[in-house]
Amino acid sequence: MKTSLIPLSSQKSGSVVVTYVKIHLILLGMFLLTSCGKSGSQLVSDVKVATHLVNQEVWVDVNAKFDLGNTALPAVTLPVANPKDPTHVFGSVSMAPTLDGKNQIGISVNFTEALKIQGGAATLPNGTALPVGGLGNVNVIQLNIPNTLARVYIALDKGVALAGFAIAIKELDSIGSSIGGINLFPRFNINNVIGIAGVFTGSQSGQTGLALFVDLSSVLNQQMLNNTPTNLTTAEIAGQMQLQSVQPAASQKGTLENALFKFGTKSRKTKLNLH
Repeated sequence: MKTSLIPLSSQKSGSVVVTYVKIHLILLGMFLLTSCGKSGSQLVSDVKVATHLVNQEVWVDVNAKFDLGNTALPAVTLPVANPKDPTHVFGSVSMAPTLDGKNQIGISVNFTEALKIQGGAATLPNGTALPVGGLGNVNVIQLNIPNTLARVYIALDKGVALAGFAIAIKELDSIGSSIGGINLFPRFNINNVIGIAGVFTGSQSGQTGLALFVDLSSVLNQQMLNNTPTNLTTAEIAGQMQLQSVQPAASQKGTLENALFKFGTKSRKTKLNLH
């Protein structure tokens, strides 16, 4: 489906002046393109994943550029903390608008240290399970971002190598309160990074926002794995996790897309704030 051009005609001095108004599917209305067979990369235009060793500890960096239309995330860098001890920091999450009108969100996490804590049944801020198949009883570690409802997720087990984040956005509360709980996560494959990125909604304040999850199995080599507490091999971490598009019922999907489109077509630049 191509972006539409709608002619608006008006009469002036006997001649017709035609103005073409380009409809921008802005903010998360980019999801409207998925109904035409497009991929989740309509929301995420660039994703990079890297790993490196610092003092024999494995760090994982995930950076994604989001197409959010006429909006801007705050330019902040926040600590990623142990949920049981906020003074124990495992890394950071950062976000900022970019010069090309998009928004960058990145996480940098010390996997070696973070994997030592006990995980469990991690959830999105709307209370639903992570939209990732094949996790089974895998120990998913949910890390807190102090003074926000944002979360960072990591997991490393047989068949699973996962990193992700979720941020709740105050300005989207009105959408969640009107449509209730919905998860919409198209799949992407960008720069050989496989993942899903999308929107979660909920009826309560702080339950609506953005999330992204990526498969790390292709960037964790054996040297990296030897420096984690799991004692896994590269063959063992591949194959079980399923990062496939998550779609709600057609009626719910249409309702969410319409709500996002209306929000995104506001004429004034919208500054987004985290819960």
